[in-house]
Amino acid sequence: MNQLMQIKHDKDVLTDELFELNTPNKRMKASYEKDQCSPGPNLNPMSPNWDEIDGNWNEELFQLFIAHCKDDGDGDKVETDEDQYDIHEMFMDRLQRLKGLINRCRPKDDEGQEAFTERLILRQKRELQRQRIHSRRGEVSRK
Repeated sequence: MNQLMQIKHDKDVLTDELFELNTPNKRMKASYEKDQCSPGPNLNPMSPNWDEIDGNWNEELFQLFIAHCKDDGDGDKVETDEDQYDIHEMFMDRLQRLKGLINRCRPKDDEGQEAFTERLILRQKRELQRQRIHSRRGEVSRK
């Protein structure tokens, strides 16, 4: 899925366009959600609708993903309806987790660029400190 989205790490999904309010890409997705008359999603690159995770755009994107899996030699993994259901759950869970990352990294309404950058740096430092505690605990217990 990362390969289709053309990302290597989750944080690569955080583009400048993502936080802009009114882009042609967002308008196209909103139009598709309303009436499905506009061009739908494609897999080159896979671009989920982050504004409406459970909408028609992402459902169509999932169907394209399943077709890609079948064509790419992974057809034996999506043979039954149960397999497709399980993959659908994983697909939507992945979108939800990425949406959570997007929300955590979104600038707040009254926040300037400098304050936004400072907040992200502080969050990263806290996460690293929390990780160091646990990694140090592992080092001590091994000795």
